[in-house]
Amino acid sequence: MMSADFVDHSVPPGLPPDREGVKMQFAMFFSALPDLHAVIHEQIAEGDRVMTRKLLRGTHQGPLFGVPPTHKPISIEVIDILRVRKGKITDHWNLVDQLGVVPQAA
Repeated sequence: MMSADFVDHSVPPGLPPDREGVKMQFAMFFSALPDLHAVIHEQIAEGDRVMTRKLLRGTHQGPLFGVPPTHKPISIEVIDILRVRKGKITDHWNLVDQLGVVPQAA
């Protein structure tokens, strides 16, 4: 789904801003939250952009944002913006409520 020249403009520190970095991010999330699932609140497309506001939920089974596993349920609010060209994602920006995660995981 990602173009060969894909760029993640919101990549976490230490990860490459490319397709490999996205794979690493998903591996981190699924390692920390193996039962991860998303609830899409809304999705808006206009021109070459797609915005999705969603809630990620899962059980905290591995380290997440530096917090050791608590085995508690966690909810993470996320807003993603994608740029799409010729049916492929070329760019990604997001906002993740990390401050809202830490109290849940502690």
